Parts: sequence; C-alpha cells; structure tokens
Amino acid sequence: KARGYKYWKSLTTGKSVVLGGIPHDKYAMTTNSIHQYVLELLDKLGLEESKLTKVMSGGPDGDLGSNEILISKDKTIAICDGTGVAYDPQGLNREELTRLAHLRVGVSSFSRDKLSADPKAFLVTIDDKDVTLPNGDHFKSGVEVRNHFPEMEYFSADLFIPCGGRPGTINIGNVDKTMFNPETKELKFKYVVEGANLYFTDDARRYLEDAGVEQFKDASTNKGGVTSSSMEVFAALCMDKDDHDKFLCAPDES
Repeated sequence: KARGYKYWKSLTTGKSVVLGGIPHDKYAMTTNSIHQYVLELLDKLGLEESKLTKVMSGGPDGDLGSNEILISKDKTIAICDGTGVAYDPQGLNREELTRLAHLRVGVSSFSRDKLSADPKAFLVTIDDKDVTLPNGDHFKSGVEVRNHFPEMEYFSADLFIPCGGRPGTINIGNVDKTMFNPETKELKFKYVVEGANLYFTDDARRYLEDAGVEQFKDASTNKGGVTSSSMEVFAALCMDKDDHDKFLCAPDES
C-alpha cells in the first residue's frame, strides 16, 4: 500500500473484517470443511461421532486445532502439539480442552488434575526432564516424548486428524512404525482426515489406502479455507477501492 500498489488487499488472505477480509480463525472455514468430511464419513458408515475415539496432532493453540476441538463431539484421547503431549484413554476432559481452545494456548497448559484416574493417562510437556511413561518407557526429555509420539502405542484411535505438523511427518520410510502396531502389525487408525497440508507423503497415503485406511487428502478436506481465501482475493482484484470499502469492510471487529 505504501508503494502505491493498487491491489495491495489481494496479497494476503484471512485478513481482519475491517480490511474486507474473512479471518480463518474467527469463522473456521478450513476446520468446518475438514470436519464435514468427518461427519459425512461417519454418516456413510452409520457411526456416531460421540462414540468415536480421536487423536490430533496440532493443538488448541492453532487455528485448525482449536476450532476442531470446539466443533467436534468425539472422544479425543490424545493431542500432540509443539508444547507437549496429553493422553487419556477415557477421553481428555472436554471442558478443559474447550478452555484451552478459547485461550489459544498449547496442550502443555492442560491441567493435570483434569486427567482421569486411568493409570495410562499422562501429560508431558517439552519442559519436562527424565520422563517415564505409564508403560515404563523412559525418555531424557519431554521434547523426546513429543518427537517420538507417533511411534508409540498411545498414538492410536478410530480417527486421526493432523491439524498441525511438519510436511512429510508420515512418509514411506516410517509409515510402518507410526501407523501400524509394531507387535500385531494391525492398523493404529481406521480413518484419517487430513487437516494440515502435506503431513502425509503420497506414497504413504497409497500404502495406507492399500492397507484399508479410509483416508481423505488435505487438498480436498481443507478447501473451505482455500475457497474463502480465493473469494477474498477475487473481490480485492475486481472491485475498486470505494466499492470494496463500502460493501466488504466492517467498521470494527465486532
């Protein structure tokens, strides 16, 4: 804008409504489209969401993770994000997860007293040292637990939704030890609905599909955010400044 570029509003998306944008974090377009895939899958299979167990990567401090917590009704048993890992086979306390989602803070802020009495439940943060998990496995640090969580027995449920993580986290080189039980060779997840982009490599996807996983690709599931961003760019390109400000810009955030 300072350089006089006419279409400066088209350079970014998810902007404030004051700038004529459609903020993703507020309206959760990406999460809603991802979750709709979950709902349609369950409808097709005749399953109830409330009886579904789920693991998430990416936590309540992120756009996708926080909104997925807020709109879902499943039994979330594990969350792994940049700040740590929370696991509870009885289901992580929904009220506590909702609190974190509204605050947009990581899973390390989960109150330990909100874990169930199940002896397998645990919370490990990246600041923890000398960690022993309920199964007896020992780690030098919480960072090590977080980094190796996809290889653990706790990384297993009906549904997996990656809402954050590095590109290629699951690839053909590690898909066997992350997505299959190392002892029984059984699948750890029946369903995968990808939220985060590029979390799975294509060869890992094909491997899992051949093994029987119902998996929906990132480029399909998160189209809600892509579509709204495209409309935001299109409006900024085709409307003159006066019309754009008059019809698309709100006077304030409310």
